[in-house]
Amino acid sequence: TNNYGERKIRLFNSSYSTADSFGKIYNEADCEVIIKSLLMKQIDLAYRMGLDSMRKDLCSFVVNCYYTYRYRERKQMPLDQLIIPPTLKNLALFIDSFIKKGVIGGFNGNTQINDSVYLFYKIMKEPIESTIKSLYPKLYRIDDIQRDQLHKFQVENATIKENIGIFNEEYQMIQKPYVLPLSKDSIDFDNAYILDDGEYITVFIFDQIDEKFYIDLFGVSTWKEAKEVNQNLSEDNQSDLNIRVLNIISQLKKENKGSYQPVRLMFYEDSGVYKQYTENYLIEDKVHNDCNYNDFLCGIHNEIKMKLK
Repeated sequence: TNNYGERKIRLFNSSYSTADSFGKIYNEADCEVIIKSLLMKQIDLAYRMGLDSMRKDLCSFVVNCYYTYRYRERKQMPLDQLIIPPTLKNLALFIDSFIKKGVIGGFNGNTQINDSVYLFYKIMKEPIESTIKSLYPKLYRIDDIQRDQLHKFQVENATIKENIGIFNEEYQMIQKPYVLPLSKDSIDFDNAYILDDGEYITVFIFDQIDEKFYIDLFGVSTWKEAKEVNQNLSEDNQSDLNIRVLNIISQLKKENKGSYQPVRLMFYEDSGVYKQYTENYLIEDKVHNDCNYNDFLCGIHNEIKMKLK
């Protein structure tokens, strides 16, 4: 406050060198923060520009982002090679998922305006990690967690996934299974899965699974008995499989800070479960009228090549 009683704001400006090359800026990028900020901006603009323009603007952002990196950092590479900085590899995936979800589902005519408004509001109010998990839920296979899972992945120097569902002393957490891609290629009808979308933890059980799974997890031999007798996993069941599954669920809830997640069971035999499962969660596949993720990425690549020419 000056001598005349006027309140003033004094600004102290400082500048710091954060990177000395264009590539380092990209290599230090936080993809999840960028996605959250981008969606917040787009939601704010959506009411003025409309959903169709919003979708085009999102795709243009991905194209321009990858194009700029490709042009500035990898000029010597052939045009057919799409160079994506490691930190932003999931940028296109998250945008593709956002487009396919009900948030802007007005493109296929299956989403009511109230649903879009609710999802807009949800994204604006929830923390970053919840938005990312909503865009790309975590899918785990659980019927084989009592066995080593390394044979599934031919990855050099891969860490052996053993003692899944058991407390890991080194990392001070429950050991979780491998995260699976959200594609039909990940699904077999004689298996069971957990899907964590940040709002629910869903246990999916498909119809061709061995009855021993029901016995170990529920103490009954069929899905109908499991549904009638025990809608939730019981801590009273001290079988090894049940304890491991409950531990994994407990770890997932712990990682979703500040949110309560109900656990729900879904059996393939129930009407409509598979349709809901494939259309709502397997976003790397074709959803409604939107292409699969590989085709979406090819479209991005073709636009970048046209700009480079």
